[in-house]
Amino acid sequence: MANLTGPTDDGDTERLDHAQLSQYLSRIQLPPSSDLGNPGGPTAELATLKAVVKSHLSSIPYENLDLHYQVPGSERTAGPPCSIRLPGTFEKMVQGRRGGYCLELNSLLAQALRSLGFVVHSAQARIVYEQSAPSKQGQTKDLVGIQVEVEKSLLGNAWPTHILLIVQTRDGSRYLVDTGLAKFSLTEPLLIPSSQGRWSSLKEEEDWVEKSLARGILGKLFRLRRSKVDPDARGGAREVPSYYLQVSIPSKIGVDDDSDDDGGGVGGERVWKDYYHFADRKVERQGEDFIHEWMSKGPESVSPRYPFVTMPVRGVGQVSLHDQELVIRQADPPSLSAIGEEDDVEGPEQVKEALLHYFGIPPSYDEPPRERVLVAKSS
Repeated sequence: MANLTGPTDDGDTERLDHAQLSQYLSRIQLPPSSDLGNPGGPTAELATLKAVVKSHLSSIPYENLDLHYQVPGSERTAGPPCSIRLPGTFEKMVQGRRGGYCLELNSLLAQALRSLGFVVHSAQARIVYEQSAPSKQGQTKDLVGIQVEVEKSLLGNAWPTHILLIVQTRDGSRYLVDTGLAKFSLTEPLLIPSSQGRWSSLKEEEDWVEKSLARGILGKLFRLRRSKVDPDARGGAREVPSYYLQVSIPSKIGVDDDSDDDGGGVGGERVWKDYYHFADRKVERQGEDFIHEWMSKGPESVSPRYPFVTMPVRGVGQVSLHDQELVIRQADPPSLSAIGEEDDVEGPEQVKEALLHYFGIPPSYDEPPRERVLVAKSS
């Protein structure tokens, strides 16, 4: 069972030791020939970052079971039911061969990447997907008339409920990395292009946006657009560059993440929506812990309100378990159109069988659900 107590140092200094890193790399099925984690092996290179991100995502499932089920023998505590600190993340997801929800997945990934020589810090994000309006290929919201005051109002009503990673490679390039978005997770790092001040032309802005393209699960594409609003720049905080992560979900879906096909939309035209907003500002350990407690225990948390497990599967697409409904998303090669197979999983025993068969999660849960209650703290 995971140890729910973590070290007392800052969150962005946590890293796996050499033995833990070796077990982690085995867990995510990176071949021994990769030399990762060995003296003289690849260190803080983009190729290394891509390999680790892709393998982490396809080996460790997104799952929120700790938020809903009581683990036999565990105690109900006032704090979160799972840990985002070492040794808890390592014990649960590597040694216990479990998955984790968004903060757990990104925390373990950050701890591994630091051990491989990357500079990593976390940043908080506000999910705005449901409130955002679509824009078409080559357009950002700034170009279609969204006013700053409207943007401030939207972000002012959105709480920071997600943690993403900003990773620096050896050459100084900086990337957004996020394996904690379940069906919207990025399968590769997304470059944060450097920029100075305002753009002098529309083409200059479009070139900047196109540099940030990255792929996601089942043909999704992601990109950045700059924001004019930094909602956390208050109380003396310095304004920093802010961005929207945008997503395009194609009408035709390719399964193989290694293919050159980008799964373009109808007539090759893509429609983009803002998924979340973030400022390029390091979130401190206290801020991570606050979001973790809210997301894992708050009655109004935006994490799924039902047991949910999902993972991309190479050559298949994506397998998800929504409470007791199993959904397998595949692709039909001739048309690349999505095929969804659904099946009801009846009763706790079949749920346990599905968790083990499709996600490698050992059967370790009692059936009664865990009560989602945020314990108020005195000011």
